[in-house]
Amino acid sequence: MIIYCIEDINDFKYIGKTNLKLTQRMACHRCSKKKNGPYSSKLLNLDNSIIYQIEECNKQDSREREKYWINNTECVNIMKMNFDRKKYQDEYDKKNRLHKNALARINYAKRKSSS
Repeated sequence: MIIYCIEDINDFKYIGKTNLKLTQRMACHRCSKKKNGPYSSKLLNLDNSIIYQIEECNKQDSREREKYWINNTECVNIMKMNFDRKKYQDEYDKKNRLHKNALARINYAKRKSSS
């Protein structure tokens, strides 16, 4: 597994990990940017950037190593990796409970009327 950095001409950085060759991974980032998906790397000028390896590690350690580099590098990664996912999900569910319930009722009503 490779931990890598993409750095653009404005000195913005993105940290990631991959099993792909770096040129392939960069192509994936460029493709994702064209689709305007919810990716942190779309904040970079990917046409004027470089991609380079920071370190190589085994798959078991890769999440922790990526987390280390994201949390210790000034980068555009929107979701820093030093949070508790369960706590985040619980808070998200609590904040969005009414909205989720309303959507569930609408979907239920649609299924019931189409039957």
